[in-house]
Amino acid sequence: METARADRAAGISTTTSESHPAITVRTVARMFTAAAAGRLVIYSLLLQHWGWQPPYHLVYLQPPDFYDPSAHEYLVPHMPGYWAFLRSVGAVSSNLYVAAPVLQTLLQLLAIARLTTTITAVVRPRWPTAGVLLAFALGVDPWLCETAIVMQPAALTGSLFILLVERAAAFSGRVIADRTLPAWTPAILTSAALCAIGTYIRSDFATDVALLPASVALTAWLTAAATPGRAATYAVTATAASLLIVLALLMPRALWLRARSGALVMTTNSGGGALWYGLGEIPNPWNIPNPETGDEAIEAFGRAHGYPSPFASARTSAFFSNLFKEHVRERPAFLLKVFAARVHRATLGWAPASMSFQRGYEFWPDIKSMSDRIQAGVPRYRLLFTREYGPWIVKLYGLRYAGTALVWLIAIAAMWFVVRRRDSHPLLLLPLLAYAVGVGVFLLVHWSYRYGQQYYWLGSLGAYLITSASARAGRY
Repeated sequence: METARADRAAGISTTTSESHPAITVRTVARMFTAAAAGRLVIYSLLLQHWGWQPPYHLVYLQPPDFYDPSAHEYLVPHMPGYWAFLRSVGAVSSNLYVAAPVLQTLLQLLAIARLTTTITAVVRPRWPTAGVLLAFALGVDPWLCETAIVMQPAALTGSLFILLVERAAAFSGRVIADRTLPAWTPAILTSAALCAIGTYIRSDFATDVALLPASVALTAWLTAAATPGRAATYAVTATAASLLIVLALLMPRALWLRARSGALVMTTNSGGGALWYGLGEIPNPWNIPNPETGDEAIEAFGRAHGYPSPFASARTSAFFSNLFKEHVRERPAFLLKVFAARVHRATLGWAPASMSFQRGYEFWPDIKSMSDRIQAGVPRYRLLFTREYGPWIVKLYGLRYAGTALVWLIAIAAMWFVVRRRDSHPLLLLPLLAYAVGVGVFLLVHWSYRYGQQYYWLGSLGAYLITSASARAGRY
């Protein structure tokens, strides 16, 4: 009686079945098969594009830290995890450019299978095949496909983020079923373990420790399993504890780097350069170039002032960090303007870079001739119905609009919960929370469309939750 009264007071439906479908190897295998089928579909449809690798991937074939005799300084350009991964794959394979993308794809498909299995267990779907369709949709997602193929750290951290969302859903499901906050230790250790691995691959992954505790606390508050104050305390404390564990696990490497370089480097020396260069994302009074044009401009600026290696040198990072602070003190309102522009761009989709480039950053010839026709005044809809340019309109502009639709589906899922709160599932807020946590650090430091693309799949999750988790309460 008290529980039912609490449900009504919370204003949402949270009835959970006595037993969720078992998460078995057979269920995971079925989801993996569906995701693999989707991946084969998108790979076949866009076969000519998936062999592209950005030139920047060559950086990760080099050691993550080394002494530069020309600069007389020990450089730390990136984290060691992905370099170690590529080195291990190269040691057992004769063709790194085939083996690494295949292995990265398999890891991502396994993460998708685990996520969809957990989601269908926590959120009982209206249709039995809904979970399989979600797995297929994530498999066919062209942005996830590119993320897995391109040899950059996001190929691994993207899969780790999927697992982090899966764990957030699983722990939130326990809150709904048990009507209480879960024990501190499992939540903290799970978040810390995944984020520590991710941080050793890509430094910005450390901020993702907030996702699991925040999801659990939000679910507990919405289901009246905890008061707002207790839920907030849980989120803040568990996030802080997870972050401290991540920092503790980074300390051995930091001390090793200190012995070699004389400086305590927790991650990399790229922060200062990224902050300063990020101010160039919009027109600015300091004539900072747009970082989307490449790193040549900031490298030339740094060398001209006696500070080479803007994303690897501690001395250069400090120079750009101080320059960033000077600019912000000079025009404090400009930083808010940049942040607003980043938030706006985070709501827009973009086609995968593989659709545009070949052999480095060289555009396909058809794209150049199509752009000339568009600039000459030919409407895009006319080109859509031509044999020569129709496929390119779909790949470049169609996928851009599809990406935007997926991003907006993330917000629509959250609004769906607000509008239909009494018969909606609390996990409808998970895609928006995950997107905010995932892109948050990029909004604060430096934004590029490629950063958001690895999170577009959350829109598909939002669509699943809208269609499958908005039936009557007894389905949960």
